[in-house]
Amino acid sequence: MRESPSIIDDGLLPLGGMPETEEQMMSKKAPATHFYIDDCAADIARVIAEIARQHPIAEQALQTYYYIILKWMMRHLEDFITPLVSEEAQRKADKMGLGDLRRYRWRHQPRRMRDPKREIFHWEHATQTSDMAKAVIRLTPPSPDNIAAVLRTITVVWITKRENKKLPPGERPDWRSAYEQAGIKLLPYPLERGESIGRT
Repeated sequence: MRESPSIIDDGLLPLGGMPETEEQMMSKKAPATHFYIDDCAADIARVIAEIARQHPIAEQALQTYYYIILKWMMRHLEDFITPLVSEEAQRKADKMGLGDLRRYRWRHQPRRMRDPKREIFHWEHATQTSDMAKAVIRLTPPSPDNIAAVLRTITVVWITKRENKKLPPGERPDWRSAYEQAGIKLLPYPLERGESIGRT
């Protein structure tokens, strides 16, 4: 369950990507350059590689600390992707006049999406952050190329709270199979990069 706030609290983003500098992130007027996971996976992987190399030889306390760091880094990869959307979630959004849910991120839910208690929609990490962190730790060797391949598997989906209750708890090695078994149908996303769908 997502609990931590994001640095940006207003303004919808183009499909998948964060502004390149903190100054731009804090400014409503400054133009932003947006990055996608394919653009930045190699750079992030080089940073993660040293943590992954140190993990197996570290003392237990440090191993736990490194694992927590890796989970946090995996979670915030969501800032570099376009979310998928379930058919049910989009139908609900259409009734609420929200437009295309791909324009929204977790931080938009209380105000922009008019879901202040997060009781309607659920920002679901289909590829769970714990699974991704463990996959990085298990890599032999933990090379930047191997790590980048793991990072590129990040998938987040807007579903409804009702749909989320159908998903099995715990590790989920095959999220597509879990969604199929839960009867969660996804819209045929994403669009090609750069293709505009307009703002809501």
